[in-house]
Amino acid sequence: MSRISTGASHFIESICRRRSSQLFFLSLATAFLVPLTLHAQTVYEGNASANAIEGTAVVESCSGCLNGERIGNIGNGSANYLRIKSISVPSTGTYTVTLYYTEGSDGGARTFTTQINGVAGPTLSNLTGSSWTSPAAPVTFQASFTAGSGNSVGFFNASGPAPDVDHITVSGGGSSGGGGTTLSNVYVTLYGWPDNSPAGDAIAYPANGGYPTIHNVATAGQSYSNPGTFATDALSNGEMPVGAIVYDPHFQKYFILEDECSGSGPDPGNCENDWVTKQKYHIDLWIGGNPPANDNDVDNCEDSLTLDGQTIIENPPSNESVNTTPLYNSNTNTCW
Repeated sequence: MSRISTGASHFIESICRRRSSQLFFLSLATAFLVPLTLHAQTVYEGNASANAIEGTAVVESCSGCLNGERIGNIGNGSANYLRIKSISVPSTGTYTVTLYYTEGSDGGARTFTTQINGVAGPTLSNLTGSSWTSPAAPVTFQASFTAGSGNSVGFFNASGPAPDVDHITVSGGGSSGGGGTTLSNVYVTLYGWPDNSPAGDAIAYPANGGYPTIHNVATAGQSYSNPGTFATDALSNGEMPVGAIVYDPHFQKYFILEDECSGSGPDPGNCENDWVTKQKYHIDLWIGGNPPANDNDVDNCEDSLTLDGQTIIENPPSNESVNTTPLYNSNTNTCW
């Protein structure tokens, strides 16, 4: 990564390399007050002003939800529903809708019936959770939308109580054909425990914070079902959406966007600058380096694995080849 790696210069770069998670939580909470388009994914809040919140359905406080509110009291009659409206897609086709809901342990398994543009959609059954104030594991379903902003998704339960709704995301569609989108000329850097800011494995977008991610701390995974953490410019102009999965053909590993990268690589070659000023993709892969790893060895490994001009697959198929050799073995201080 061509960084100055000794003395005060290395210390300063390590501090500047990545903003603290707390700052990003504040920024993201503000941004999610309105639908937020993030490259191939858009977030729609349940309490947006354009939505239909009917019957007994009501906006309620929710400390763990993205903007501090959820839609409760849905169900127990067909008149008590939430319809999320003004869903915009670039072209007619099938899209993936991901639902983030809350359900307390006292609520038992509940069900949503859905409507897509006013027509009966899939039934979401056996929805359970452990908290009314923090979203449960999200569920996904497919929806056929028409090009434009006139699409909607409705959540109902005519015969019983339904879960509460935090938000949905809409992703997919386009022309990737199920094989992912190939990104060229990508700058691939790496970071780990010693040069995270602050040092450690904290991430800006943990799953337990209500984000569409998998892990609560930076993780050196590698498969499609358990990808490793990566960071990029997720906030400034939407280089990639939080929760985006990519595949790196060089390392033969999958990664998921769970952290924000505000400084990685030689100045001014940080993720945000590369995207905002040059529209150049720059991803920062988590290498590990947790104690008892040697900090200098971790830094040297990051330097040796940094590559520019790489090809990355965004939204890849799940059956790409996987190399199980870790990028960095913290126990043996061995680089990939």
